[in-house]
Amino acid sequence: MRILLVDDDPAIRKLCATALMRLGHEVVPCRNGREALGQLHEGFDLALCDIGLPDINGLDVVRALKVHAPGLPVIVISALDQAEWGKKASEAGADHYMTKPLRLSALRDEVAMAARARAHLMVCLQDPDARHRETLEAALVKGGCHVRVVHEPADAMDGTTPELLIVDAASPGVESVVRWAGAHGIHCFVLVSSPRSYDDRLLRMGASLILQKPVDPTALLLQAGFLSTA
Repeated sequence: MRILLVDDDPAIRKLCATALMRLGHEVVPCRNGREALGQLHEGFDLALCDIGLPDINGLDVVRALKVHAPGLPVIVISALDQAEWGKKASEAGADHYMTKPLRLSALRDEVAMAARARAHLMVCLQDPDARHRETLEAALVKGGCHVRVVHEPADAMDGTTPELLIVDAASPGVESVVRWAGAHGIHCFVLVSSPRSYDDRLLRMGASLILQKPVDPTALLLQAGFLSTA
């Protein structure tokens, strides 16, 4: 991927750029907001942006990036309190918020997730809880995935074969669909309302992961990225 890296700290720029380039990514480092805005005409697959830039507020840079390229994933990296500034970053259009000091393993995970999402993961989603389903669908679509929503688990077996199947454990026929997914090498996430005794049985049938509701959308995308790049 081609990654825009915006941070006024030379040590952080070097650390992140080196780690990402070792993974095969192309990194364009910028020392401040003006340099970043000067790169808007270039094509990027991901942007990493600090908030405390010396010339322009980093959130204004995020807004400009999203106006120019609405589908560009943007991760804010900052030492500021996540509880307060994470919400502001999200309102500015950021897709995720990472706190400094950065853990390189966490950074690699986030970039891997973004890379897989940019590859347009095919997802089939079934969840009778409309509000929860819509939240997950919106997050997946925002992450670059193609999402097909079905009403019953068995509907997933008709039409285009997904790369990732997400089904609700309480829905009729879920066990048959989990077996089908396992037999066809399809990653299958099973949603549960509370810890259940048959979780291990579903895993033995072929489920990749058991997720308890409500599922954090960012965590869902991260897990999808892990399994799909394995």
